[in-house]
Amino acid sequence: MTDLTDDQDSVRRYLCDLVPDARLMTVHLGKTKNKMLDHQKMPMVVKTLCEELVAAACLLSHMLKFDGQMILPIKGSGPITMMVAECSSEGHIRSTAQWAEVGNASTFEDLVGTGYLAVTVDPRQGAIPRYRSIGIRLDLGLP
Repeated sequence: MTDLTDDQDSVRRYLCDLVPDARLMTVHLGKTKNKMLDHQKMPMVVKTLCEELVAAACLLSHMLKFDGQMILPIKGSGPITMMVAECSSEGHIRSTAQWAEVGNASTFEDLVGTGYLAVTVDPRQGAIPRYRSIGIRLDLGLP
């Protein structure tokens, strides 16, 4: 796993004084995303989607405030057949994918096709068991 570096990478929370119930979070992945993915030799569109999935895992992990890992796997019927991103409560991140020739595919719909996204919360210790949500269908209106 790759660690989020303090000088280049962050997950930040913001409060809105005018709307007390509103919460904002941002993720910035600098050097870490390159260190995490460069050795995998993926096409740029696959790498970009991995980075976006890792950002989502970081947001969910920091939002829930638990000790463990947030795991987001995608299984698709398009050129990207599998992708997974993880973020631990300590800020360790990783991502990988399996893909075929992507050709001119550039959108999420083109790259993943139909399939599902799951969300797994994997606590490190304690009485809370591993929790996997019901998969979210990714049919995107395709026939």
